[in-house]
Amino acid sequence: VLDNMTENSAPPAGGKASEAHLASLLMSARLAWIGHNLDQPGYGEKAEAAYRKILQNIPADRKADIQDEFGRFLASIGKSSEAVKQLRAAYQSGNRSSAVPLAMALLAQDKRSDSVKVLKEYTRANPNDPQAQEILDAIESGQIQVQNM
Repeated sequence: VLDNMTENSAPPAGGKASEAHLASLLMSARLAWIGHNLDQPGYGEKAEAAYRKILQNIPADRKADIQDEFGRFLASIGKSSEAVKQLRAAYQSGNRSSAVPLAMALLAQDKRSDSVKVLKEYTRANPNDPQAQEILDAIESGQIQVQNM
């Protein structure tokens, strides 16, 4: 049903995506993410394709939120390089909730100093976020280490 809704609400070639189409794509991406987490074959790729399609069609003032969500998805499936690109773009566009996942994705790439830099900037601006401060302290004290397998 969702695939039909997405297909039926698609804009004509070169046309602007409707809210219904964007909502259908987002639901499809999220559902595919869940399917991926439940080990359903092909659902990771389906989620990734839906997020990319949303990014092509979403208005600029809403793009950072999708980049944040897409970056979190990419990080969850082990694509840290791509996750960093999306999360950094979201963070630089003003989506401050991207800071912690961005820092963790950077850490997964063994970019400790970049990770610490993002977390320090974020914790200065958000001193009441205990999770971010705890992660920063753990990285700086060496409690969090990256092990490449």
